[in-house]
Amino acid sequence: SKSDYGSIYKIRDDKVTYVDAVGHDLKLLKSLQINKSVFSVHTNEPQILDNLLERDKNMISQEKYEVLKSASKNIEQSLTFSLTVDNERIAGISLDINDKSKKQFMQDDIETLAAFRNLAESFYTFQRYNKLQGDFQRDIILSMIKFLEVHDKYTGGHSEEVANLSIMIAKSLDLSKKEINNAYWAGLIHDIGKLLIPKKILNKKQKLTDSDYSLIQNHPYWAYTALKQTKKLDSIAKYVLYHHERWDGEGYPEGVKREQIPLISRIIAVADAYSAMTSDRAYRDALSKQEAFQELKKGSKKQFDPEIVKILITNIDSLDKTNVK
Repeated sequence: SKSDYGSIYKIRDDKVTYVDAVGHDLKLLKSLQINKSVFSVHTNEPQILDNLLERDKNMISQEKYEVLKSASKNIEQSLTFSLTVDNERIAGISLDINDKSKKQFMQDDIETLAAFRNLAESFYTFQRYNKLQGDFQRDIILSMIKFLEVHDKYTGGHSEEVANLSIMIAKSLDLSKKEINNAYWAGLIHDIGKLLIPKKILNKKQKLTDSDYSLIQNHPYWAYTALKQTKKLDSIAKYVLYHHERWDGEGYPEGVKREQIPLISRIIAVADAYSAMTSDRAYRDALSKQEAFQELKKGSKKQFDPEIVKILITNIDSLDKTNVK
């Protein structure tokens, strides 16, 4: 959230090619053909660099430097790292702060990006060996969830509990094997969009400000946007998008209501609420099972699908914790 701008590049045949950018002129950046040695300053470990463009100046021709400078916003500070697979640098990321900003990258920003880098390198390693399926797919997603739990210290085990509760409800509704699988995976990854919310907001003990809450409300859409890009996860993207909608239409991000909300999203909403209420949070202690039941009943026909609330309360003691794959 501190970043004003950013860019992503890949390395092929010893050449750097920009593939995306925020703020900077992507068309101009894509026109550049830069030798990878110029980017040697971008080490594997995330690091904070001041005046990054000046560092590049002595590594490329004056002509290319002028293009690079013209394509780039004025940068005071950057947080960079490169991705390495099998000892080969394949890509890199730079997050940048405007030269007029008073913000600065800190150690916790380095730690967050280091965790992301580890996840990304694992992903590309598995992808390279064509093993991103079955147990490997589940392990990668679980790695993402563990990263989320590091980022948000109050969600330890939450995603897996929501996934298992969602299986229980889906089975009780006699859904198909495919739908039960989708309920599991969507439940497991429903909060992944929170990775883009600063830790200080997620772990805040004080009352959230309107600005904090508005940022948090973006997380279903951020997750949806990411999941839509992945063929294996595209089918569950819409369930994640709608898991904070309400039965009465007062939810987010689109304010749809009742049966307009996908059934699996309604399942996750109840499972998510129960798991959250029975876990400790920064602002309160965990509720007992009976207290959580009472809150779910109060929210029935307002926040939650009443049928799904009944099913959770009736079947919670027979929860099948066997993961569906």
